[in-house]
Amino acid sequence: GIEPAPLTESALMPPPAPLVSGGVAPSPEVIDAGAEATADATAAPADPEVPPELAAPSPSPSASASPAYVRSLLPPKGDAPEETSREQAVTSILCIPPGVWKRPCKSYTNVTPWVQKLFFVHTYFVYVYVFYMFVLAFYKGYALEYPEYRRWTEMILIMFIPAVQHLRFYFGHWGCELGLVYDVAVFIFLCSVVMSLLMYFLFFQAYIMPLDCTFLVAAVALVSIEGLCGCVNALQTLKLGTTTGLQAALLSGSMALLLGCFGAFVVHSLYLHEALVPSGVVVPAATATAALRAGF
Repeated sequence: GIEPAPLTESALMPPPAPLVSGGVAPSPEVIDAGAEATADATAAPADPEVPPELAAPSPSPSASASPAYVRSLLPPKGDAPEETSREQAVTSILCIPPGVWKRPCKSYTNVTPWVQKLFFVHTYFVYVYVFYMFVLAFYKGYALEYPEYRRWTEMILIMFIPAVQHLRFYFGHWGCELGLVYDVAVFIFLCSVVMSLLMYFLFFQAYIMPLDCTFLVAAVALVSIEGLCGCVNALQTLKLGTTTGLQAALLSGSMALLLGCFGAFVVHSLYLHEALVPSGVVVPAATATAALRAGF
């Protein structure tokens, strides 16, 4: 029921051709020649030595962007030679740059993963008993007679304990987690050093109080357990067969030193006696030490 609009003269005329510089429209022959020249310039030159039927077809833009085409250009999966050599060359956490993903050595597994949680709890326990050691040291220096050199020596040894403990926790964490040879060896050696320091305050300091024995026995026991976990992981590292003779000797020596300290702790604990001094009585340091060693 709707009548079409009548055709006008402007509707029957062809659209105007695009203008070029100078305001002159190019002819159809010029447009066709330019299109052919552009197509010839973008086409890849063919190799004259390769027949057309043997030439590899060039991928289309859509095919070159597909995941299958991208995967075909990637190298085959597997451990690269340079990565394997780098992994074999790394023997300490200090050789790994910061920010690089750290992974354990090949075929290594931390057989005591619970020791990481023990490190975390033991860190706070170290803060507590070092604080008590400082408090007791100041009390003994005020209330009891000390040889001057003995008092300052013991204060320096107390301040030395937190620094060694932080180093021990650091190398113990990465040594047990990654199985690096030098880290495990340093961790076991530092366990022996810390046990020696704590056993000095437990058995040989100038004045030994019952409170000293309470937390120092627990501290030495915790260090012994962590050191034995390090020995177990060190044995696994030796079993892999990737260590040199020097590294094996270093691990064996550190484990022997730790076992010696542990044996000394057990032997001295069996013969430990406490000397009870009445309150208000001042005993010279030499007399108190002699009484403790004699078992009175």
